[in-house]
Amino acid sequence: MSEHAVIYLRVSTKEQAEDPHNLENQEKRCRAHCQQMGLNVLHVFIDRGESARTSDRPEFQRMLAFCKTARNNVRYVVV
Repeated sequence: MSEHAVIYLRVSTKEQAEDPHNLENQEKRCRAHCQQMGLNVLHVFIDRGESARTSDRPEFQRMLAFCKTARNNVRYVVV
């Protein structure tokens, strides 16, 4: 039985969204890591243009709520 993970992606600025660490590349790398580790990805949460200075980010909060609800299924958060 494989273990389950969620992925959390974020960029703060438009410039970051266009550089090599953009959301598309982040997701590819996170999914590749999950595949290498044998993890089944349950959900991907993406915050576009959200500051890291606070945890009050919409998708970050949704991810926390999802993990709390699915605590018996989610073993890893891949960032």
